[in-house]
Amino acid sequence: MNIALKAAHALLPLAILAGPGAADPAPQSQMNFTAVAAGTWAADWAGVAGKTYFFQWSNDMVNWYYAPIIDFGEGDHSYGCASTTPKFFTRLHHTDIYDSLEEARSADYDSDGLSNIFEVTYGYNPFQATSTIDGPDASLDPDGDGLGNNTEQALALDPMHKDNPKVKLQVVAY
Repeated sequence: MNIALKAAHALLPLAILAGPGAADPAPQSQMNFTAVAAGTWAADWAGVAGKTYFFQWSNDMVNWYYAPIIDFGEGDHSYGCASTTPKFFTRLHHTDIYDSLEEARSADYDSDGLSNIFEVTYGYNPFQATSTIDGPDASLDPDGDGLGNNTEQALALDPMHKDNPKVKLQVVAY
């Protein structure tokens, strides 16, 4: 068993977190880990009806990050994990405030102007409007292209890549 897999197994007792204000009438099972290939494994859990799952990861169990994954409801859920670091941990943040996967992805839990799926896709915390030290997520411009995250989301652009459609440079060879 490699070090990363051992580290993941060490986290099993902490693998499930209740979401903010979430009542937990149905018990949530722990994540299971199955080695797939060297340095990779599958993280599996049995979903509970009405629960939305946000997948988190950490290299140090202090700083946690949301993976670009939101899942919903009962049934089997499985995601592949890999890391090149000596330690890698995962956990689930779950809540029962949404009624469907579509609602969970498009909702804006922290009311910062960005959908939950946009936030987890680009490394923000969907439950905290000021999840970075620079201010509300929607006003940030991480790629410096002059468009804030809220505009990038509205135009379906990547906030980590300079792609301002208002500024075009055409190079003409003579």
